[in-house]
Amino acid sequence: RSVTMKLVREIVLELPPFIDTVGVFVDETAEQINKIADYCNLDMVQLHGGESPTFCKRMRRRVIKAFRVKDMKSVKKLSKVHVNGLIWDPVS
Repeated sequence: RSVTMKLVREIVLELPPFIDTVGVFVDETAEQINKIADYCNLDMVQLHGGESPTFCKRMRRRVIKAFRVKDMKSVKKLSKVHVNGLIWDPVS
């Protein structure tokens, strides 16, 4: 669940071509996410916190955004978010 930036960088540098690397973040600052993604040579970031559409636009990588989905009203909000991928996390 948690690894050092140094270890991630070492792993990424050893991967063969055509493998996408993704860092998973929860409620981290945009500056910190971009810094880690740059250092680790990540292809994408996956956001699992309360990040807004504006926040997502500040990422310098492709973005996968996880959303808690409770009902159709929460699904309709997703149309305002422009990211590269969505993860729906059902909430009971």
